[in-house]
Amino acid sequence: MKITFGTIFLNESQYLAANLKQHYEFCDSWVLIEGADQRWPAQMASEEGLSIDDSADIVRSFPEGRKKKLKLIQHGWAADKSELRNRYAQEADDGVLIVFDADEFLTKVDLGKLIERVASERDPSSVRIPHVHFWKNDKQIITGGYYDVPHDRAYRVKGGVLYRENHNHPCVQGDDGRGWMRLNEINHACYDRKFVTTDDGLRHDGPAWLHYGFVKEPQHVAAKNQYYVARGEATTRPGTTRDRAAFFGELPAECSIHQWSGAVPEVFQGSR
Repeated sequence: MKITFGTIFLNESQYLAANLKQHYEFCDSWVLIEGADQRWPAQMASEEGLSIDDSADIVRSFPEGRKKKLKLIQHGWAADKSELRNRYAQEADDGVLIVFDADEFLTKVDLGKLIERVASERDPSSVRIPHVHFWKNDKQIITGGYYDVPHDRAYRVKGGVLYRENHNHPCVQGDDGRGWMRLNEINHACYDRKFVTTDDGLRHDGPAWLHYGFVKEPQHVAAKNQYYVARGEATTRPGTTRDRAAFFGELPAECSIHQWSGAVPEVFQGSR
């Protein structure tokens, strides 16, 4: 079964090389789309809507050997994230599609399990596993509020897939003339977080995404927060806006910081 990875990115030099190194061996092809939503802070993108760091060069210089799995598409400015995501969606063959943000990682064991689980589905579907959000470093995590919201990243694709309603949930054409349907409406397998308390903090039992988005340099966190406000989320999702702003200020009452005693991606294990 064909395994495709898809990524949209902008200014991801902090984690992109590690992300490629960690996950590359598991895919048949990896389509990477460089570009920016038109509401992204203009000072944090080039005139063409591309990175102002060396992210593209990181992709170009990744040591593939003869395999040549990577496909870099420099899209530039886009109307929204769905436009960017549809560039990799259009490249995805029938099979497994895993979406990686450049700052999201899976251990090799967890990625193998996730691919196996998605591949076991015969029909179009979405498989959701939990997220664990590191906070300021990968020795502690944050929970509560926005940080408890689950996200879909893994899909069984048949007959093509497109992002039509939003950038979070891809769609396929339903049977019996039902038109386009979100994969999570057809078949949605969800796995809850399973934190376990140890003498050294919390760990997670079962596959989970390990998110380094809140370990980034402050200017990158600030740019993303500014983008979400420009997208209207201070009104539509005020709790999310408040919780994300806690990176620079006071932690909301419903959020908590915990020591992390669980796994980190293999690519980082020698540097902790």
